[in-house]
Amino acid sequence: MLSTVLNYTALRLLGESVDDGPDMSMPKARKWIHDHGGATMIPILGKVWLSVTIL
Repeated sequence: MLSTVLNYTALRLLGESVDDGPDMSMPKARKWIHDHGGATMIPILGKVWLSVTIL
């Protein structure tokens, strides 16, 4: 879960669109994250990283 959320966030920060990817990997990743409880289910270290990088 942590790796998926961090990779998804990194790709979004690099400019990848929500609907991008030749195999629709971004929508698949987003659906997987939502199906497994969302970013709130990652450990505290991941939440700290997300809060720092999004600022």
